[in-house]
Amino acid sequence: MIWLLLLTLAGSPSQGESVVHNYAFVYAQEGYLSPQQQRTLLEYAGPAANPMVPTAIKRTSEQEASFAAKWLADKRKQAVQAYSFDAAKTGYFGKSGKTLEQVFQLAAEAGQVLYFEDAEQLFGLPNATPAQKDLAKSFVQLAKKAKGAVLVQCVNENSWYALAEAGFGIVDLNL
Repeated sequence: MIWLLLLTLAGSPSQGESVVHNYAFVYAQEGYLSPQQQRTLLEYAGPAANPMVPTAIKRTSEQEASFAAKWLADKRKQAVQAYSFDAAKTGYFGKSGKTLEQVFQLAAEAGQVLYFEDAEQLFGLPNATPAQKDLAKSFVQLAKKAKGAVLVQCVNENSWYALAEAGFGIVDLNL
């Protein structure tokens, strides 16, 4: 029933009409956030959050976590800037020569929500190298000082628990 309502509201834009309704419909197709998940995200990183809490999002599919990031950015009326902790992916923050400090600074200047995928590449590793430990420590420090929302996608329990121990807020999309 709700899908029919959203489809009816979305419609197709006439000439000169904004496509915002179609964009909102795309969100609805990608995922679902329960009222409790919405409330938790808003408490941690919403527009009225004080203090802002970096948040780890446990998910079952990539669309779910990115949907949550897009949903929050929409509530904050900001864009999402997505990065990955996986050096093999195109979204890896270091591919363009950027350091984590630069990523956070650019997001603050542009008023963007930072969204990091693949937390398991850096957090909760059983045999982390000293370089991985240093990068993880730097990330946690930057995320806690960030002026905007910081969201991190987690796949496995180890990365989720490591971020929780570091003081991140927790949102479980598996519920």
